Amino acid sequence: MAQNNIPAGRDASDRNRRQSRLSIAALVLAVLAVPAALFPWLGLVVAVVVLTVALIALIRTLRSQDISRGYPMAAVVVAVAAVALAGIVTNGTVKQLDECGPQDQDELEQCLEDGRNNN
Repeated sequence: MAQNNIPAGRDASDRNRRQSRLSIAALVLAVLAVPAALFPWLGLVVAVVVLTVALIALIRTLRSQDISRGYPMAAVVVAVAAVALAGIVTNGTVKQLDECGPQDQDELEQCLEDGRNNN
């Protein structure tokens, strides 16, 4: 008698599930959102948009029995991490700009450079 090599907690139908293009795109965008999160404001916007796409992909896979849930779940996790990172970077930038106060361009650049060197 041949045994199936199916992990515990899974049935044979799990192996027949396909990956949706939206799920793959969501995961790729989520991975690209992590380095984008290092840019203040822009990274936050990109990360939130990618999180929205990842959640849409997850909802679509939860409604379908024949689409795998692995990629969209990973995309949501990575997108949440990108949103958190973007929030931290943006918050740090805003705090540094508040400490520098209103100045002309040269003084502002010098203040930001001094703040970077002090940290």
